[in-house]
Amino acid sequence: VTGEILKTKSLLDAIKKKLDESAAGDLNLVDLAVALKILSDKVDVITYLKEPDSDPRELRFKLNGTNKKVKVDIKKLQEAIVFVDDGEESKEESKDKLEVDLSEEDNQYLDEKLKDFKIETGRGGIIEKKCMMQLMKTIGDFSKSRSKDISKQAQDKRIEHYGTDSEKYVDVILETMSREEESFNYCTTAILSKLNVSQETYMRSEQALIMDPMSQMELLQKGIENEDTNVEVPSELDKKKTIEILKESNDKSFENYKEYSTAVKKKDPYLTPVVISCLSHDYILKEHKYDEEVFKAAMFKHKVFEDQDLAMYMQQKQFELFTLDGGMPFMPPMGGMGGMG
Repeated sequence: VTGEILKTKSLLDAIKKKLDESAAGDLNLVDLAVALKILSDKVDVITYLKEPDSDPRELRFKLNGTNKKVKVDIKKLQEAIVFVDDGEESKEESKDKLEVDLSEEDNQYLDEKLKDFKIETGRGGIIEKKCMMQLMKTIGDFSKSRSKDISKQAQDKRIEHYGTDSEKYVDVILETMSREEESFNYCTTAILSKLNVSQETYMRSEQALIMDPMSQMELLQKGIENEDTNVEVPSELDKKKTIEILKESNDKSFENYKEYSTAVKKKDPYLTPVVISCLSHDYILKEHKYDEEVFKAAMFKHKVFEDQDLAMYMQQKQFELFTLDGGMPFMPPMGGMGGMG
């Protein structure tokens, strides 16, 4: 719900700006029609997901085709979710999974990061909200520090097949996703082991946090703040040029996607947004000589997604994403032009 509300607000701001700044004869009716269609869809999604008069501590859903609604008490639902082990043998297996072999470098990194970290728990052994958010950030930072080389190597491998072999290109993406997932799981397990936190406690605490609407908003904001980077951005890559290249690369990636569509359908139909994102970054490297790390740093530095015209463009691209391959099976989170992030 939070994500849909933020997307809708961004779209409304963009439409208002366009109407305020343009004379009646200068308005592009096609663009406005697409924007209004997307806006209508967003309103339908929000209405379907949650009733506007719902209490913040509950979720209320309409049952389409009836005059009934379902009301869910968030607190009771959180307390109702329990992860159970199937006997002593499973518990021992779970304990074993918490042990990982750390390199000397990783061990020093974690000792420094966690030296003052204290786990605070509340009712039912659930990790307290602020503590859990900090724990998730620490895991994310550790994972990011270990996967920088993975991202760099991935783009180097993709470029070898960019525009020449769609199947090998998609295979590189799948291999990269697998390596990144493995790295993230390693980081999670390593930190939980250092803090003597069980997987069960972490999963229950994570579920409780995700189910809290206010926490969702805070997590979104922290996610944006945590995208900071120390990568140096070339002086010529200012905000205007960054946005121009961003739009150009996304238009090109949507155009080129048809060459990769068959390979995506064959290997993983849910991969479309990721492939479009990779095609965008690889086009930028080929045509403008900015690699993925540098261009992402430029997008963060200039806060390009706060630009209202770009917000309108982003909504259009997300709408186009729905039409690819006869309709997308899911909608990716906001964070890029139809998948670029």
